[in-house]
Amino acid sequence: LLCVLAGYAVQLPALKAIGGQLGGLNTFDIFGPRWLGQSGNLFTLGTVPSVNGGLAVFFFLMMHPPFQQEVELCGQALLEDSRLAASMAFALAQAALITRQVAGMAAAASAGALATLFVQLLAGWALLDSLCHAMTRHGLGDGTFNVIAMNIVVEFAFAAWAIAAGCVSGRFSGASAAVLAACVAAFGAAVAAVVGAKEAVRVVIFKRSGALSAGKGQVQRDPEVQLKYCGFGIMPLILAEFLLGGTQAGMQFTGFSLASVFPRLAAALQTNLWAFCAAKACLLLPVCLLYGALSYRQKYEKLSTALQHLGAQVESVTPGLETQQYLLKRQLRVNTLGSVAFTVLATVATAAQHVQRAVFGVEINLISLMLLMSWVSQFRRQVQPHAALERSYDNISKRLGLYDAATAGGEAP
Repeated sequence: LLCVLAGYAVQLPALKAIGGQLGGLNTFDIFGPRWLGQSGNLFTLGTVPSVNGGLAVFFFLMMHPPFQQEVELCGQALLEDSRLAASMAFALAQAALITRQVAGMAAAASAGALATLFVQLLAGWALLDSLCHAMTRHGLGDGTFNVIAMNIVVEFAFAAWAIAAGCVSGRFSGASAAVLAACVAAFGAAVAAVVGAKEAVRVVIFKRSGALSAGKGQVQRDPEVQLKYCGFGIMPLILAEFLLGGTQAGMQFTGFSLASVFPRLAAALQTNLWAFCAAKACLLLPVCLLYGALSYRQKYEKLSTALQHLGAQVESVTPGLETQQYLLKRQLRVNTLGSVAFTVLATVATAAQHVQRAVFGVEINLISLMLLMSWVSQFRRQVQPHAALERSYDNISKRLGLYDAATAGGEAP
């Protein structure tokens, strides 16, 4: 992460040689460091190619059964190679679009200088992606999302500094800042409650002892299957933000205007806050529902098979296909409630940003806060199993070491 911060401070040599700046251009990096603006740093392409590559592979995996079979046979390596190939394709397209914009603004730039800029953009992205992959490989969560979370934290720090400076200068009162802090804290608590909400399904496991009769040898335990209301995690919000940002960028780049096709809708989105919030909700809710439905179907197919192999079943439900359908139906119902709550929070966050901008001139982006809290939940889910595995490995290694020492000394193991 420190290397990523250092890369933000490095200007691309080719861009410096051309004498251009990216201040008037669109880099399409909607998750990048907003406090820097579009300065043409080493990591100008940002995490967008990696996010796009991951989304493309996810949807292809969920909707193309032959690819699922290949992944099951070849393992995680095939999935990672596919993600990298898709990310490279998106990086090539993004670098080409930026280079084309620079060529339009710097008419004196030679073809060689533009080609060098194109290569340097790709090289910077390759370095960023390798740093993200290193974090993921070492069990430190998803490296791409870690970089996005770091950008959000630094963005919040700059916003808090601007608000504190405004209080000192008398631009607005300390009471207003305290009210803002309380509202942000209350919103964060609501997001935490929704993200952490879950519903339990009771599972009964039977173990049969060979020494006992069938009637007396059943030992019953009561574990649970946890159904999370927002088990879809961070991706739907990222996808919705990308679709909004990507659509605006595409319109800006192609010259296409929504007003030319839907003039009333375009005017309402620009002037009416409620219309803009409703449009965002209409985009986010289907994304949450679709992403959750695709994610859960494969998960509960494997879970029902595993329960059947363990001799377990959901109470009053036949093992196998009926268990899978029961769990999936319960999870989709829970997912619908979670998606609606998540969308309501995102809509409130969008409205609150406009209010902050009008009152303070700066904003603590509550959508970014939702991303950050979803990242925290996902980070814990990813890191805890890895840490448990490392502890188990260390424990086994110690036991094996004691065993070797005992046998070497002639003692009975």
